[in-house]
Amino acid sequence: TLFLYTDGITEARCEGALFGEERLFGFLRSLAGRHPSEIVDAVMAEVDRYSRGALADDVAVLAVRRASYA
Repeated sequence: TLFLYTDGITEARCEGALFGEERLFGFLRSLAGRHPSEIVDAVMAEVDRYSRGALADDVAVLAVRRASYA
């Protein structure tokens, strides 16, 4: 799965602390194997929860996976 994101994700804040790349990458590891739409929904929910619904920057995410052909 390829996951692309804007800096609005990693720069989401909670009491001045950034969500950050380390937190994002750890969270993404916990979602391994999930459908791309589930990954996007989960990341957006986690960032919204972390920032307490107060995102100050634009946010864009995209998750894609190559379809397997049998």
